[in-house]
Amino acid sequence: MSDSVSGAVAPGVELVAAYATGFPGSQVAFKTHPSLRHVLIVQANAYVKATVCDVESGAATPAFSAAWARYMRATRQNDYPTVYVQASGSQSIIDAFNAIREPLPFFWLADWDGSPAAYLTNNVIPGPGDVVAHQYFGGVNVSWDLSGVVRYWPGVDVMPYHPPSPLMDNAQWVWIRYTYIPDHFTTLADREHAWAELSAAPAKAKALVLKYAPPNIR
Repeated sequence: MSDSVSGAVAPGVELVAAYATGFPGSQVAFKTHPSLRHVLIVQANAYVKATVCDVESGAATPAFSAAWARYMRATRQNDYPTVYVQASGSQSIIDAFNAIREPLPFFWLADWDGSPAAYLTNNVIPGPGDVVAHQYFGGVNVSWDLSGVVRYWPGVDVMPYHPPSPLMDNAQWVWIRYTYIPDHFTTLADREHAWAELSAAPAKAKALVLKYAPPNIR
C-alpha cells in the first residue's frame, strides 16, 4: 500500500491511502487508480467517516482516536476502525481506548525499518489490537510512503460469502479467497471461476489449506 499527500501512487501496489481531511488533493489517487483498494484517513480531531485515524504530531490525539472509533462503531460508519501511529506510540492508543472502555482498534504502525512484514499479525482474520499494516518506508527521493498490509483487512476487504461447511471455518475461507487464489490465478475472470469452483468443493479447498502455508502479507 502507498500513501501520499499529493495523490501520487507507487507502482505495483494493491491498496492506496488518501486523506479525508488536511490534504484534499491526495484523493486524486482514488480517481486515477479506481481498481485499487481505497483506504481513507482522517488526520484531525474530526468525526469524519474514514478507515483510519491518523495519530501523530499535528494530527489526531490518542484520546480523540478512541472517541472517533466509538463514534464510527456507534453510527455504523465503520465497524472496523484502524489507528495509524508510530510503533513507539502504540501503548498511548491502548491506554486511551482502555480509559473509555472501548474495544481496541486495528493498528497501522509506522517504523521505517525497511521490513514490510514486521509487526503484522499472523491471524488470517485480524482481531482487535492486531496490526494490519506496517509503514516501513517513508518518501525518501519519492513522493509516497509504503506499507506492508495483511491479506485480509476487515473494513477494507470484504468477507467472502461461501456455503456453510463443517470442513472449513471463516479464517480458512478468507485465506482461500485472499491468499491462495490471488497467488495462483492472474486474471479476475480466472480468480472468480476458481472461487466459485472451490466454494462448491469444500473438501478440495480444505486440502489446499492443509498443503500450503498461508503467507499473511501483500
